[in-house]
Amino acid sequence: MAPNTLPREWYALVHDHANDKQLFNRRQLEVVAILELAAAIKAGEVFVSGSLSFDRFWDRLPSEAASPTAIDAYATARGWAHGADGLVRAVKTALEQKAGFLDNAVGSGQQAYLQRGRHGRPVVTRLRAVVTPESAIDLENQMMAHMPERAVLEAISNTENWAQWGRHFGPPSRLGPQIKDANHRYVLTTFAYGCGLGPTEAARHLGGTVSADQLAFADRRHVDIADLRAASADLINLYARFELPQQWGTGQSAAADGTHFETYEDNLLAEHHIRYGKTGGIAYRHVADNYIALFSRFIACGTYEATYILDALLQNLSDVQPNRVHADTHGQSAAVFGLAYLLGIELMPRIRRWHTLNLYRSDNANRYSRINSLFSGTVNWMLIHEHYPLFMQLALAIQSGTIAPSAVLAKVNSYSTKNRFALALKELGNAVRTTYLLEWIMDESLRRTVHKGTTKIERHHKFAKHLAFGAGGHLRSNNPADQEKAIVYNELVANAVALQNVVDQTQALHTLKSKGVSIRPADLAFLSPYATSKLKRFGDYPTDLKPEAMPTCTNLPQ
Repeated sequence: MAPNTLPREWYALVHDHANDKQLFNRRQLEVVAILELAAAIKAGEVFVSGSLSFDRFWDRLPSEAASPTAIDAYATARGWAHGADGLVRAVKTALEQKAGFLDNAVGSGQQAYLQRGRHGRPVVTRLRAVVTPESAIDLENQMMAHMPERAVLEAISNTENWAQWGRHFGPPSRLGPQIKDANHRYVLTTFAYGCGLGPTEAARHLGGTVSADQLAFADRRHVDIADLRAASADLINLYARFELPQQWGTGQSAAADGTHFETYEDNLLAEHHIRYGKTGGIAYRHVADNYIALFSRFIACGTYEATYILDALLQNLSDVQPNRVHADTHGQSAAVFGLAYLLGIELMPRIRRWHTLNLYRSDNANRYSRINSLFSGTVNWMLIHEHYPLFMQLALAIQSGTIAPSAVLAKVNSYSTKNRFALALKELGNAVRTTYLLEWIMDESLRRTVHKGTTKIERHHKFAKHLAFGAGGHLRSNNPADQEKAIVYNELVANAVALQNVVDQTQALHTLKSKGVSIRPADLAFLSPYATSKLKRFGDYPTDLKPEAMPTCTNLPQ
C-alpha cells in the first residue's frame, strides 16, 4: 500500500506495530476501507452507476445545459459578459461597495448614520411598529358593514364560475367526466377536502344531495395534485386583475414559511416537532406580497426548510412570477444564497442573531476603519472561478425544468466537507450573504420590507387553518401523497375565499364612494383579503347554488 493512501488518523488503528508501517491488521483495514468508501460516496467523489441515490449527479443534467453557446447567452443575460471573470467581478464589486458604504456610515458621534456598540460593531435598532391610522380602521369598519355574509361553499362556487378552474379536473383519459353537472361535484369535493371535513362528514351536511362515495370517487379519480395547482393558478391570475391587491404588493416578491399540521404517528412523514411539541409535518407555503398563496407542499418536520425555498418560484404556474423571496432564519444558508444568485433570485431572509454568522471580506488586503471586526474570513474567488462551468450547467438545467432546486440543495447538504463543488457553491453563497447582511445592517427600509413580507405569510397560515375547520389542524390520511394533496386543496379554498373577499371589498368601496365617503389611497394598504367576520363556516350548506355573475368592475373608485 502506498504511504499516502491511508489517512493518518487511521494509522494507530490498522498498524499492529507502530514501527513497521508495512504490517496491517486485516480486519481493521477492511473496516477502514469501507468507512472511507462510504465517506467518498457521500462526498460525491465516488459514484455507483445506475444507483438511485448515489449515481453521478452530473449525468442527470441534459447535454444542452453544457452547450457553450447556451452558457454564454445565459451569463450575458445575468450580467456576467466575460464568463467566470464576469461572475467573480460582479459578486466582488457588490461586496466591496456595500462594505465601503457601511464603513462610511458607521461612526461614534451623534451625527453618525449608525452607532457602534461596545464591541465596535454597528448597532441595528429594533423596528418600530407601524400604527394603523384611525382613518384606515374607520374605512375597514364601514366597508365590512357593506359586505354580504358568505358561506365558504358559496365562495368556492362563485370563483369556479368566474375562473372556470374546474376544467382542470377530470379522469386521466380526459374523454369526459361522465358525471352529471361535473363542475358542481368538483366544487363540493373541493369544499369537503379543502376544509378538512372529508367525504363522510361533508355528505352529512350537504342535505343528502351527494354521497360520501361520490365525493371520494371524484377526489380519487378526477383530481390530482397537478390539477389542483393549475386550478389555483387560475384563481391567482383572476385575483391579480383587481386593483385592490395592487395596493398591498406588486407580486414581485414572495415569502416562504412552514406551519405545523398534526398527523397520525404511524406514517412516513410523521415526526415530533421540537418547537410545536406535537407529532406531524410541515405545510410549507409561498405567499406573494399581495397576500395570494402561490405554492404549497407538505414536508417532514425534520426537513431543512431552506431546501425547498426556491422550488415554488420556478414551479409556480400563475402569471404572478416573483423574483424575490423572504423567509425567516430557517430559510437561509450559504448554499441557498449561492444557488439563488445563480438563478437570478434575490434571497432576502429575516435572520436572527446575524452577528453570529461569519462575514467574509473580498480580499485580505482590505481593511476597514470602523467595521473591520465584522469580518472573520476571506472569499475564495479561485474556487468560485474554477467551478463556473458547473454553475452555469446547473443553472440552465434548473431553468429548463430538468431538475428542481430542492434536489440540488439536498445533494449539496448530503455532501461531506471534502466535495469541492459543494464548497464552491457555499463560497459563492458566503459572498452573496455577506453583501446582503451589510445592506441589512445599513438599511432600515430593507429590514422593514422583509419583516412585512414574513408577517404576511404568518397571517396566511392563520387564515388557511381557519378554513380547515373540519380537521381541527389534523391531516386524516397516512399516505404522504394524500397529505400533500390535502394541503394543496386547502390552498385552493384559501385562494377562492381571498378572491371572493376582494370582489366584495371592491364593490363595498364603490358603494361607499357613491355615498360620498372619502377614501384615502394610503388607507387601502392596511386592508387585506383575510377578513373572516362575514364568513360562515358551520351549519347546513345549500347545494342548489346559483353562482353570481362575474363582476364587471375590477377598478377602485376614483
